[in-house]
Amino acid sequence: KETSPKKMAQGADAPLQFLGMESNPDVMTKLVGELGLPAKWSVNEVFGLEPDLLSFVPAPTVAVILLFPSKPVFKECKAQQKKKIDDEGQKVPDNLFFLKQGSTLGDACGTIALIHSVANNVEKLGLADGPLKDFIEKTKGMDPIARGEALARDTGIHAAHSKFVQQGQTSTAEEGGTGHHFTSFTVLDGDLFELDGSKGFPVNRGPCGEGDLLIRTAEVIRKEWMDKDPEEVHFCIMAIGPQPE
Repeated sequence: KETSPKKMAQGADAPLQFLGMESNPDVMTKLVGELGLPAKWSVNEVFGLEPDLLSFVPAPTVAVILLFPSKPVFKECKAQQKKKIDDEGQKVPDNLFFLKQGSTLGDACGTIALIHSVANNVEKLGLADGPLKDFIEKTKGMDPIARGEALARDTGIHAAHSKFVQQGQTSTAEEGGTGHHFTSFTVLDGDLFELDGSKGFPVNRGPCGEGDLLIRTAEVIRKEWMDKDPEEVHFCIMAIGPQPE
């Protein structure tokens, strides 16, 4: 059923409410297309991390999106990761586009994963004029917190999100709180970056050639998620790349 955009609080400048998104590649392809991604690109399902299954993913892969359960083991890893970065630092290019998912953004992590994936590959993907290109331009020079706050009030991106969430939503999305979280990965300046808005900081996962993005990300997902909770099976992996033939 159609629902009008909701706000999390009263007032003309109140943050917009983002409902949780299902991990549906077709719906995510439509959403990112509405935001300005040319039709020759799509969000493609990754059926497994074994090399033979990765070989079925249309190449070149520009970004990878992971959906994983929001469980204590992964939250503990996030805390350890933050401490390590605070203590040791990390290399992050000045031109990396990253936004922090604050509490006002609700369940926007699926759309944020798409934004991070595309905004760091604008020229490569040939991003067309539209809500996302406008957002990138108007938030240029902002820090991650300010970018997140700007997204919470961006009516163009919110309208697209709401339109396609309704096509792929589940009861958990309607109720608010999916129990899962999206993050994304892409290569910039020779390094693989994990871009998770809920962490508040990008994570440099080490050297990576652009042609190795998919296989290197598969290694990171296996080590940092699957191996840490071997009994968990509720993961979904998608890749932004060419439309399947």
